Amino acid sequence: MDYHGRIPVPELENWIKAMLKKIIKSNKESHIRILRDTIYMLYRLDHPRPALENVPVSELGRLHDTFVAMYNEQVRHWREQCEEQNRKEREQRAKLNKVKIEFRKTLEFEDKDYLIRLPVDKNEIIKEGMELHHCVGGYAERHETGDTTIMFLRKKSEPDKPFYTIEVGIEVLTDTVSELRIIQAHSFGNKWMGNDPEAIPTVVRWL
Repeated sequence: MDYHGRIPVPELENWIKAMLKKIIKSNKESHIRILRDTIYMLYRLDHPRPALENVPVSELGRLHDTFVAMYNEQVRHWREQCEEQNRKEREQRAKLNKVKIEFRKTLEFEDKDYLIRLPVDKNEIIKEGMELHHCVGGYAERHETGDTTIMFLRKKSEPDKPFYTIEVGIEVLTDTVSELRIIQAHSFGNKWMGNDPEAIPTVVRWL
């Protein structure tokens, strides 16, 4: 049998031997595959693993399905734990960046032809990246926690249509904003501002 690089415990060895005898008597090769898959699923379960049942060959598939269901539940639990840990980490980052998050609300701006605003939420940042074919979607979580700030430059005539995406760096010293800078500003396919010179005066006034 293939133990996938693991050393079987004596109880499992005895159970496998007993099952193999039953499979040989049944004369069905497919039961070998089911036995192998059942053992594989058992090894993937966390300790303490369930007690092995002395089942007839006809019940081997049911035992396999039971182990699969247990493993799926185990994976669901792992994911919940990871999500909870990630949520706590995001909350902690947001607390550390509270000054930045509060201050960036003052950065919204508009003039006759353009507006510069914060995203509504991280889903809007992801959508922005998809529509402009650039990578800002990967910054959504960092924006949410305040590690960076994403802003949208839009034409007032088309306020819901992505135009330019701006990343702003906010530096804080002793709970006071000490520095602001544009890290990057890109449009469709990472075009830079020089491709739309009519928007540059708005950005300069904003700065």
